[in-house]
Amino acid sequence: MSIKGTKTSIELFEQILKDIGEFIITDRTLWLINPHYETKFGLHPLQLPKCFAIIPYVRNFFTTSCFYVLRVEC
Repeated sequence: MSIKGTKTSIELFEQILKDIGEFIITDRTLWLINPHYETKFGLHPLQLPKCFAIIPYVRNFFTTSCFYVLRVEC
């Protein structure tokens, strides 16, 4: 509930990282079927196709989860 309540889009999260200026995104994985759904519902994880990932509104509609790997900028 608290995650849904924040209403943080992918763009907002990335803009916050940019504004802070201390982190660099080294990897981003967008999921069409969240890996946690395998345990909960028996669905196999599926990454969002790249053709959807480049279009912001489409990406936001179809993404069920996104994982980031960040590193601290020196």
